[in-house]
Amino acid sequence: MRVIKSCTFKIGTKIPYSEYPAIVHRFLEDQNLVSNRFLYYFDELIPYNKTYEETLPTGSCAKALKDCPALGQTRLYNDLELLYLTNIDIDTGCTEADILPNMKKIHRRYGFRECDLYYFDIDFFQKVLPFGRDMSDAKRRSEYFQRAFDPTEMIWDQPYGSGIRLHRYATGGNYISLSIDVLHDGLILDATPYFDAMKALLPNIRPSIHMETYLSEEEQQEIANWDKQIQPTLEASRSFFTQRFPEKRKQNNFPSNYTIAPKLKKLAQQYGFSYQYLSFGGYTLDKRTPRGHILRIFVDSGPSRFDTGFSVFFQGLGFRHQICSLTQTPTNQKESDACAEKMLAVIAEFEKAHIPELDKFYNETPEWYIPSFA
Repeated sequence: MRVIKSCTFKIGTKIPYSEYPAIVHRFLEDQNLVSNRFLYYFDELIPYNKTYEETLPTGSCAKALKDCPALGQTRLYNDLELLYLTNIDIDTGCTEADILPNMKKIHRRYGFRECDLYYFDIDFFQKVLPFGRDMSDAKRRSEYFQRAFDPTEMIWDQPYGSGIRLHRYATGGNYISLSIDVLHDGLILDATPYFDAMKALLPNIRPSIHMETYLSEEEQQEIANWDKQIQPTLEASRSFFTQRFPEKRKQNNFPSNYTIAPKLKKLAQQYGFSYQYLSFGGYTLDKRTPRGHILRIFVDSGPSRFDTGFSVFFQGLGFRHQICSLTQTPTNQKESDACAEKMLAVIAEFEKAHIPELDKFYNETPEWYIPSFA
């Protein structure tokens, strides 16, 4: 098992992408660290009025290759009609020194859709664990579309390990993400000093922290066995919510007038949940079960207030199950408060009726586990 804790800084347009590598080098130098693996990924959309053959010699990849031939061969990603360049799965021989002189051209001249630079195999805690590739999404897509497995599907999101990812997207969402293997010799090490050091280089940017676990094949098989055994209990849990809190959708084509955060904070405290605001109207309320698993309520009420969604998850180390997902359409504060109150009351009943049974499955979830939506 690998446990990786990440600290992501959403930069937006505050810092030009061409300056991201200098931040990485300053961080590595200050912390006396070394990156032993450099990866890259660049892509472009094939214009709707052009073919692959027409785009190949004149598009973003072609422009970049003219300045930096070491980037390798342009490849086609059929599903999304993308052309891309990468060394994630193939050693092109391209180095950081080949790319850095062209950093200012990446979005100004080349016009790439997505750009990623990865500095991996960093010796945090004086230990080096080689980066890996998570192909679970590629496997799920091959099963869903009933086609042969393609190891390059979603390749830009596959690399994981101890490293730093520099991400730029043409329409926004730029970030620097610092990821650290924290599980060594059975112990979870504290990555906080490294995160704080990066924060010092990116002042006034509030980061988000999350944790991912990558299981061995044996551990995955054990989880799969539990997944089969828990299905009848999950179905009973889902029926519980269907009967007690059915969806009440109605036409609501105008922004409604209510706020949900104050009520959620009060209800979280009342029912023993932790409370966290995510972004864009998203909130999580979490509670630990006796065996360390997580009962999570995700509430989604965007700025438009056209509706409010409630989802309940049961998750832990290596597993995550959605128990219910329902939408309500309050139009004022009184209706919104009533929805939240009813939801938490139903969940309190659910805890008494079903959590003891659900909690019997899987190994205990350790205290260090941080739930995510991955």
